[in-house]
Amino acid sequence: MFQIAVIVGYWLTNVLGGVLMRKGVRWWRSPEERTETKRELWQDLWISLAYTVLIVLLIKLGVLKPIQGHFGRA
Repeated sequence: MFQIAVIVGYWLTNVLGGVLMRKGVRWWRSPEERTETKRELWQDLWISLAYTVLIVLLIKLGVLKPIQGHFGRA
């Protein structure tokens, strides 16, 4: 469950947040740049997918684990 929670949490916060921030900055800067190209969207998605693979690998190797895994059992 930890791995699934990390992936879902990452995608909900970072990927969607990054897309929304990029759109916000474009809208704020100039009216001509208010559209996002498909290439930029795909680039964001591929970077996020690569980062997700890295996170899953770190979880599988035991580098990342739930906070309870860092402390001995009481």
